[in-house]
Amino acid sequence: MNEVFKSNSVDLVYDNKNESLLYYDIEGPLKGDIGKQLVDLRMANQEKFLILDNCSKTEHDKYVQLFKNTKVRIISIATVKSNLDTDHANVFLDEEITKEIHESVLTKKFDSVGKKVPIELVSLSLSETITFLENNVEEETGDRTIIELLETIIGEDNLKNGAFEFLQIISLFGAIGVSDRYVTEINSIKSFFLNDMGDDNINNNIQILIAKKLLSKKVDYILITGFEEELIADWWVKKKASLNEILKKLEGTGLLFKFINRIMTNLNEEFQKELNSLLFSDNSILYDNDFSESLEGAEFINKLTIEFPLEVLDIMDKKINNE
Repeated sequence: MNEVFKSNSVDLVYDNKNESLLYYDIEGPLKGDIGKQLVDLRMANQEKFLILDNCSKTEHDKYVQLFKNTKVRIISIATVKSNLDTDHANVFLDEEITKEIHESVLTKKFDSVGKKVPIELVSLSLSETITFLENNVEEETGDRTIIELLETIIGEDNLKNGAFEFLQIISLFGAIGVSDRYVTEINSIKSFFLNDMGDDNINNNIQILIAKKLLSKKVDYILITGFEEELIADWWVKKKASLNEILKKLEGTGLLFKFINRIMTNLNEEFQKELNSLLFSDNSILYDNDFSESLEGAEFINKLTIEFPLEVLDIMDKKINNE
């Protein structure tokens, strides 16, 4: 990093090579009260990089808060105290700088994935981003898929414990209740989709996926944070043959419309045609009297009638003629 400095007065020092770069050594010989200069810098709200040397993480966070919602970016350096002690050797970057670095590195590394890689997938620690790229992800191959990238992020051991399958099931509903009076939703999910996964394993997968920013927690719910289209499309290819069975199981749980709305919204045109074919085939769940005469089943058929009136009418005619 360019060493910027020096002046004979307590001040923020401008780099002669770049007027947008300022430097201040918190523990330097010229240290002192720079409160006025900081206020002036904040009020000016110009695009500046403020480099703070010998700055602790606590002090860094204080400066980041001071310049929040301004154009001033903070880069802080915690200096190595000795050759034997590197625990405090670090560079702290404010969130906006870090996101820009992550976005630049990730989009260049994965040109075909491009902007579909969310910055939230990696920690705001730059070292973790670099480690992720160096150790887990190979250079762009041209045929790398989002699913492969997600599996890499989740990690091999977590994949073995069903973390990807759990994430994929949550994507089918968008949000699932996991506590208080909404715990019935995760219990239904476990019963229908994850009957081989114990409670401890489910809770562990939730924590892992939240830590990796693939899920988020809002009060009593866990929510998918992205990649719905890719996750649902991958699930559809593998599991579409079980659609009738799933619809029948979900009836009466309060999850039926969550599921069908997500499927209809996120499948591409080709898969939408496959979905419609299954819904209105001779083996359609709509022919099942137990389903069609249930409260949710009848409501589901009514909703289908709005978009597919002729198809639903044809099935109802066939049902009447067969009875």
